[in-house]
Amino acid sequence: MKALLNGNPFAGSISQKWDYYFANLASLQRNPDTWNKYLILLLMGDEKKKKILLIGNHAEETTEDLIYLDYREEETRDILTRIYKFQESKILFHDNEYTVFFASDKHWTTVCPQYILGEISIDTGAGYRYGRYPGRLVDALLYSPYTRRYEIVRTSYLETCGLYCMDISIYKNFIEKFGNPGIIPVVINYKSNGKSSFNDLNVESVLHTFGYNVNESDGLSNQKRQSILSMVIDLELMEQHKIVAFIDWLISTHTSTKYLSARYKWSMDKEYVINYKANPDRFIIAAN
Repeated sequence: MKALLNGNPFAGSISQKWDYYFANLASLQRNPDTWNKYLILLLMGDEKKKKILLIGNHAEETTEDLIYLDYREEETRDILTRIYKFQESKILFHDNEYTVFFASDKHWTTVCPQYILGEISIDTGAGYRYGRYPGRLVDALLYSPYTRRYEIVRTSYLETCGLYCMDISIYKNFIEKFGNPGIIPVVINYKSNGKSSFNDLNVESVLHTFGYNVNESDGLSNQKRQSILSMVIDLELMEQHKIVAFIDWLISTHTSTKYLSARYKWSMDKEYVINYKANPDRFIIAAN
């Protein structure tokens, strides 16, 4: 697919010197400075009218033969979704049909732009301006089954390892607003200097990552705790019987009177999980 991608949605202004890009593509890709200066997310052209659609990180004044589209606009993300998610080769835009060009050149080997996430990495504090989390704040795109297009999610890009990371709260907010993107997240594991799939984590780690606890200091309401439990179940990250067994273990190992309130909350949560009717479609099909 004829696209020059740099994975940096906050790059500088876009150059219109198309011949320069194509004639010097190989050297541009080898030059790290390129990623901070240029951004071409997608090139499409109408073969008859010789118009070009350019999707970038900001809108500019449209000319007779060049149309700028900002990825932050819903209409633009609809186009990206049709091309990269559903692999359409013809795009109708404002009554004009545009062809997405494919090329055999070895430099055009990227099928999916780097900023359209194929993996979700969870790490505390990632994706927020505050704090000391390393990396560059960038927008990334995740597919929403509710809107049926890519939606924007804030991430921290770690250049050293090529990861786009987000705090669990950002992931949860995305799911609640846009549904399940269909990607099982991984958790940054500093002890093993790697990543762990939620499927590989024990129940305690999964619930802890999602913010489940009965601490008085955090003051999570019954509704909030049980909302976390239902989300973990409906995302199919943990089976109900494993959560029940874990809560039974918590109750049996915290017998001191100082845990009276905690045991009461765990007992309520256990009954909630036992009686909960799992609904994986909840994050796939938008509510009316």
